[in-house]
Amino acid sequence: MNYKQKIKEWDDEKTWREFSVDFLNDMGWQTYEISGNIVICNYKGIRYLVSFRHNINKGAIGTYLEKNITDRIKEHNAEGFIGFYSGNYTTSLLWRLTLMQVHFKLFNGSRITTFIPFTHSTIIDTYFGSGVKGHRFIPANYYLNLNDESFYKPLECLCGCGEDILDPLNITYSMVLIHREKNNIYLFYGIKSCINKIHDNTECGWLEISQILHPDQFIEWNQCVRNYIEKNRNLNTVDFYKLKRLFTMRIMQRMRSVNAGLFLRLF
Repeated sequence: MNYKQKIKEWDDEKTWREFSVDFLNDMGWQTYEISGNIVICNYKGIRYLVSFRHNINKGAIGTYLEKNITDRIKEHNAEGFIGFYSGNYTTSLLWRLTLMQVHFKLFNGSRITTFIPFTHSTIIDTYFGSGVKGHRFIPANYYLNLNDESFYKPLECLCGCGEDILDPLNITYSMVLIHREKNNIYLFYGIKSCINKIHDNTECGWLEISQILHPDQFIEWNQCVRNYIEKNRNLNTVDFYKLKRLFTMRIMQRMRSVNAGLFLRLF
């Protein structure tokens, strides 16, 4: 996904400011608006005044636009300054902030878009999502990784109800789990209300389908399952692997790309 190109299409400061606040908060920078366009960020015990400017289609932000920085910092009881720009900033602004001997951070569009793939997927779905074809009220991006949609294969709930758990309307209401019965291990997937009475009685737990469509979660879950089976070599896995292969092939049709955000991120 070309995040920089998408940002270029934003035609108002409001969208940029809302994205910027959500982005900084997602990255662990406690950011909030105190009034109008005045935004404060607390990071590692330092209170910053934040300036958001949507200049990606304009010139670089310099000292002509960022005036009276010292006075602005003092006015809002801050100790530092953050410039968060969709475009670039000038070396003169960088030099002035350096001479001021205050805490400061400058972000340009290139730096910001480098970090976007490592934000939570909800940020990407909110600001860069195209939604789901035919389902305009679904905010998430449920990708279809097929050149020809007619090749799509449904993944039906194992209870026999016939519901496709990869249908955008069902994804958030579906799950997958591992169940052990004596020396047999089974894979169950389906609508939550259909299979939630089946006990996920292994250390692998259960995952929502919307969760396992994130590559980081899919890899982690697969490793957990692999480790469990290796530790319990006496298990009968014939039925398990039969369904596991089908499950894996079908969910790959809707797997998120590796740069489309993370489900979980550790700070």
